[in-house]
Amino acid sequence: MSIKTVQTRLDKGKSVKERSKSEMNSSTSSVADPDDLSNDVKAIKQSLKSVVKKEDLEKAFGKMVQKSDMNELVSNIVKNVINEMKDGIKQEIGEELEKEYDERIREKTGVLSDQIDGLEMDLEGLREKVEEQKKEIRSLRDELADSSHQSREALRMANFNEQYSRKNNLKVLNRKEENGEDLRKGLIEKVKKVGVEIQPWEINAIHRIPGKKGGTRPVIVKLYNSDIKRKVMMKRKELRNKEVKVVHDVTSNNMSLITRLTNHNDIAQAYYFNGHVYGKLASDGRKLRFDIFDDISKKVAKR
Repeated sequence: MSIKTVQTRLDKGKSVKERSKSEMNSSTSSVADPDDLSNDVKAIKQSLKSVVKKEDLEKAFGKMVQKSDMNELVSNIVKNVINEMKDGIKQEIGEELEKEYDERIREKTGVLSDQIDGLEMDLEGLREKVEEQKKEIRSLRDELADSSHQSREALRMANFNEQYSRKNNLKVLNRKEENGEDLRKGLIEKVKKVGVEIQPWEINAIHRIPGKKGGTRPVIVKLYNSDIKRKVMMKRKELRNKEVKVVHDVTSNNMSLITRLTNHNDIAQAYYFNGHVYGKLASDGRKLRFDIFDDISKKVAKR
C-alpha cells in the first residue's frame, strides 16, 4: 500500500467523522427516528471500512526503506560498481601489459638470439684457432724436446772432446810463485826426486792459469803422451810429501759433477779416471760411471 493511498483514506475518514458530527448535532434539535438511526449507523460502519487502520500503517511503514538503509544500500552498490570497474580496468591493463611484455620479450629474445648466434660463430672460430695453436704448441714442444736433446748431446760431446783433449795434461797445485821462475826445469827436478825421469822435450807446454783470488795460481802441464802422465800420477802421493799436489786437468763440467757426487748421501767417493767421472756407492762400495746430465738419485736407485 502506497503513501498516497494511505493519505486518501485518512482524508475520507476525517470527512465522514465531521459529517456524522454535524448530523448528530442537528438531530439533537429534533426527535430521532429509530429507522433513521439504524441507517445512519450502517452508513457510518460502511464509511469506517475505508478508514486506514493501525495495522495497515505498520505494514506500509515496515515495507518502506529507511534512509540509513538506503545509504548503506547505495554505498554497497557504488562499491560493487567501483570494484567491478577496478577489476575490469586491472584486467584490461593486465592484458595490455602482458601483450606489451610479450612483444618486448619477443623483440629482446630475437636480438639475444642473433647475438648468441654471432657469439657461437665467434666461439667456433676461436675453437678452430685454439686447435691450431695447440697443434703449433705440440709441434714446438716436439721441436723443443728434440732441440733440448740435441743440445744435451752437443754439450755432452763437447765436454767429452774437451776432456779428451786434456788427457795428457796435469795440473800442479800449491807451487809457490817466484819472480823469473822456470816452471819446466822446476817440474823436472821435482819428479826426479820421486824416481820419474822426464826430458825437457816431453813437456809440450807448461804455464800458470788464473786461480782463486789471493791464492796461488795453478800450473798446467801438457805432456808429450799419456805414458809420461801415468808415471807422474803414480807418484802423486810421494810428490804431495814434497809439497807438490798433482791432479788431472778436468773440465769445469766434470768438476761440477764430481762436486755433486761428493755432496750426495749415497756416494762415498767421487773421482776422475781415463776421461770419465766415477762414484763409489756408500751402500755396497760398487763403482758407477756418471754423466754430466745424470740424475744421481735415479741412477743409484736403478743400479
